[in-house]
Amino acid sequence: MSTSPRVVCVCCQVTEVAWYALTCDGCRPTLEAAGLIEPGASDASADQRIQIGPTDI
Repeated sequence: MSTSPRVVCVCCQVTEVAWYALTCDGCRPTLEAAGLIEPGASDASADQRIQIGPTDI
């Protein structure tokens, strides 16, 4: 029996995160303060959809 791989935070390596997220919400402020990731960069914006035409939902 195999299980699917778990994607975890690159900082704490404990908390599961979404495929497109690098860090969990708890570690993000620490990495921003250290200058390792850009402040204000939000992974939530990657999930928002942009409407291109009138039939796009």
